[in-house]
Amino acid sequence: MTIEILKFYTPTCMPCRMVGKVLDQLISENSDIKVTNIDATEDIAKVDEYEIFSTPTLVFLKDGKEFNRKNGVISLKELKEICFS
Repeated sequence: MTIEILKFYTPTCMPCRMVGKVLDQLISENSDIKVTNIDATEDIAKVDEYEIFSTPTLVFLKDGKEFNRKNGVISLKELKEICFS
């Protein structure tokens, strides 16, 4: 089962960059994870659709349905717990 993570970010957000590095680690260890990067300053329709109020925000999807959401910086351990528990 593939898990998709929507990463809402802004280009100048330092915490967003930190989350990006942690997601890169997760992807390198698990090929069943797909990350979609969404620039919150450009894709207002997606921001509205998912009711995003801050960045970074990660929206976790299984079979296209949201099962979790996380705002702010997140550790690799926490990411794994969300994705594989």
